[in-house]
Amino acid sequence: LIATSSFGFKDTAIATVAQKLAVWTGATSNDWHTEANWNGNKIPDSTCHVIIPAGTANPCVISSANAFAASVQAKTTSNFSIINNKILLIAASCGTLPIWP
Repeated sequence: LIATSSFGFKDTAIATVAQKLAVWTGATSNDWHTEANWNGNKIPDSTCHVIIPAGTANPCVISSANAFAASVQAKTTSNFSIINNKILLIAASCGTLPIWP
């Protein structure tokens, strides 16, 4: 960053922007709301970007309660569904997320 003070003095600084990222593993079941199904063992919330890759042990299903995420990227051939009149609330708009293998 290059910042300019109100007096016109310029200085530089380094800024780190951290994004919360959750990747579906489906290691335990197909339930979105099971912590063990996510890398980091934490269920995504409205501040977390979600990636659902292809080839997971179990499909990703939202069925027992509504779910939240900042964004969701479901890879080609991934298995993801929302059933039982539940919703997935996407809380943010963002550009492209990192490429996930």
